[in-house]
Amino acid sequence: MKFINNLMLKSVFQKLHSGGGLFFTYYFYHYLSLPFILFFVNYAIRPNTISILSFLVTTISALILITLSDNIPIFIVLSGLFMMLGYILDCCDGVVARLTNQSSLFGKWLDHFLDGIKLPLVNIALGLAAFELSGNLKIILWAYSFNLFGQLLYFSAYNFKLLIFGKDVIKSNSKSRVSLFLKFFCITDYGIFILLTFFLIDINLFLQLYLFYGVICFFLYLFYVIYFIFSIFLKK
Repeated sequence: MKFINNLMLKSVFQKLHSGGGLFFTYYFYHYLSLPFILFFVNYAIRPNTISILSFLVTTISALILITLSDNIPIFIVLSGLFMMLGYILDCCDGVVARLTNQSSLFGKWLDHFLDGIKLPLVNIALGLAAFELSGNLKIILWAYSFNLFGQLLYFSAYNFKLLIFGKDVIKSNSKSRVSLFLKFFCITDYGIFILLTFFLIDINLFLQLYLFYGVICFFLYLFYVIYFIFSIFLKK
């Protein structure tokens, strides 16, 4: 166990935003993750353990939603808090790895692999809970499809990269006007998406927000990926 001192705090603040992220994640979740990072570093918790813990906490949140049979606010709030905690932990693993010199290719792929499971899991849980509470299958299917494919577009571009070109189309063009537009278009931030869980208390408002988020996310990132595919071809 290490003791927290000014040098450690300085190192944590220097690495806090090293994983990047859109506006809301950058200025809200990263700072919420600060005490957790200090705890993990202080007690020598391995980054891969944090990644798995994040996945388990998110799974608990999803299970609460899936088993939801009525509009019970306390369970909805509990699920939302678990969802937030899972994302906060997801913001910790990479920072802890860099602070403790434990970064590894396996760790990166484990983090990305678990994220790839969490995206559809969270959407399925939200979709099932919304159907149970509203019975409006049509709008839920549209919202679910837009959200899932929109988030997977962002996920593949940002994390797994476009394998054909060997580029991360978001990071490699981070100074472009389109990328700057995306950074400020913080509604597509996953940190905002998970907050939709709390709106299940008002199911009609939730359905509107869920569909709106999905449509924006899908078309925005579809345009973004297509734009840079063409830009790469034009450069050749």
